[in-house]
Amino acid sequence: MCIQLRGMLSVLLAVTCLSVVSMVDAADSPILAEIRFHPRAGADKNAGVWVDGQYVGFVKELNGAKKVMLLPGKHEIVARQAWYKDYVEQAVLEPGEVHNVQISLMKDARTPSGDATGELKISATPSRAVVFVDGQFV
Repeated sequence: MCIQLRGMLSVLLAVTCLSVVSMVDAADSPILAEIRFHPRAGADKNAGVWVDGQYVGFVKELNGAKKVMLLPGKHEIVARQAWYKDYVEQAVLEPGEVHNVQISLMKDARTPSGDATGELKISATPSRAVVFVDGQFV
């Protein structure tokens, strides 16, 4: 009986702890730093964002519930858009910091002329897959 009661108490304690932990929102954590993106133009809003080499989404999506929260330390932030030069920023983040990233993409001089372009339709799973053609994010 005593062993059964201890087992039940252990399970109850574990469930309670997990419930409390799940209620804590990462956005309220004083340890994490937040990245806020401020695009200048339409191409900037539609750029893909990578943090430390990992794709995190499009600039226009990265706010509200999908905001970027990072551990303190040095991070590389890259914004990419087809036919534009990559925007690269190194940021050293402090706990609780809100770091603003002003994205301003510049046209790439290597943009092909109109007669050198074509059209390609891609159907991918997952539907929001990141696609590169000749090393360029499209």
